[in-house]
Amino acid sequence: MCKTDRWVSNVPPADDIYWFQVRLVADLLQSDGCTGVAEIYQDSCLEHDIHWRTGATIFGVPLTTAQANRRFRLVIQSRSRLGRFSPLSWWRYAGVTFGALFISHKTK
Repeated sequence: MCKTDRWVSNVPPADDIYWFQVRLVADLLQSDGCTGVAEIYQDSCLEHDIHWRTGATIFGVPLTTAQANRRFRLVIQSRSRLGRFSPLSWWRYAGVTFGALFISHKTK
């Protein structure tokens, strides 16, 4: 398992300073959060938007679209009472994975 894969599966708790940093970076990027859906698990949407637009974590570690999408699902699952069985995590994961086939936001 490479360093990025370990990071993708390690989700900080909701009250961690990391999420404050995510909100700051997302604000700089003018992220709209959860595009087209309810703002449930907004931090996961903001983080995914950063990954999607930059192709990297807030620390500059490169991420593929597949890794960003997986991280998005894992963050939602970490906050859901249903954990990995959260239907919302799988629906949103399917949405961003399918959407990636048609939309490219990453900066060059």
